[in-house]
Amino acid sequence: MNPRNTGARAMRRLCAAALMMPALAVQPSHGQAGPDPVSELIRKAEAKEPDNGFCARITDWPAGTRETYIYFLGVAVLGFGKVNRFQNNTHCQFDRVTEIYSGPSGKCVRYTWWACATDKGCASGSDADCRMPHGDWKRQ
Repeated sequence: MNPRNTGARAMRRLCAAALMMPALAVQPSHGQAGPDPVSELIRKAEAKEPDNGFCARITDWPAGTRETYIYFLGVAVLGFGKVNRFQNNTHCQFDRVTEIYSGPSGKCVRYTWWACATDKGCASGSDADCRMPHGDWKRQ
């Protein structure tokens, strides 16, 4: 067994766990007051409410990076979700995969997103990205 492959495999599993765990926490934990952050983000986004410091209070979601986003697309299956914070914790977002389909060059992932941004409010929408022949992903 190649030690580099084992390390890379372990890192991929760790990234997947980091992406999935907060998104799977749909029920409030013991001692947590109020709704869980994912449900509250969805509610605020669908109501188009202002952020009012909501994202700044979420401290346990991983930072969103290009690397984690590409990994999310690569391992995505129907119903899979991820959470992240970005731009110095002034933005937060939850994405849920709603469709996996074959595009001209391979796998495509459609997902619904719910997001809030400090001083900008909350919103929802959907996007799709497809793998290109060279392996990169492109927004459709």
